[in-house]
Amino acid sequence: MFNNYLRRFNPRSWSNDELRFVLSHCPKGGRVVNVSGWQDRDKEGGLYKDYFPRPTLYHISNYEGDAARGAAARTDLVLDLTKPLAAAYENKYDIVFNHTVLEHLEEPTFAFAQIGKLTTDMIVTVVPFKQKLHFEYGMFGDYYRFTPFSMRRLHAQNGFSVLYESYTPRPSLDVYLLYVGTRDVARHATFPQQLADMRSLNQRIGSFSASDLAANIAARFLSKYVK
Repeated sequence: MFNNYLRRFNPRSWSNDELRFVLSHCPKGGRVVNVSGWQDRDKEGGLYKDYFPRPTLYHISNYEGDAARGAAARTDLVLDLTKPLAAAYENKYDIVFNHTVLEHLEEPTFAFAQIGKLTTDMIVTVVPFKQKLHFEYGMFGDYYRFTPFSMRRLHAQNGFSVLYESYTPRPSLDVYLLYVGTRDVARHATFPQQLADMRSLNQRIGSFSASDLAANIAARFLSKYVK
């Protein structure tokens, strides 16, 4: 019970829990690609492949420089999101997944459009709203943070309707946004849709108080000693 509470303070743990929930409602047996997925690891000892309900095909893409870094990367598909997607890859998958990828690209609007072309139906995206600067010098930078306004617009511009939107709750210091989009809402009548009125999000996402800071300090301390 206590460990479940502590997971709220870690945006990766929170997003993994959210992904397990939303992906369990995705169609079974689909073709899936994890875009720029490196090793497919969820940073908690698991693989994202296991989050999807019995995919018939599961690929991991990386860009050429990443794939060339050695056996550490699993690469089924080499994709450079700074270039137009090859026609042979359009509509190759039923679900396309990308976790904290867009902030590392100089042109995230263009990159999202290329990612969207990969799928016939669903796109699942996690992006940072608030997070410390993180990059690997000479390999990739850290250019952007995203809001519900920008993410909803990216979906609409590329022919997707947002089925599900969520964000890391207070009192987490860092905040991720999670989206599930589809090209055909009618195909997902049983999906647990969640999309708040934008006005209700004003002053909520990313807000922080002294009590939130105290809760974070306490959680970080207790997580070291309470299992």
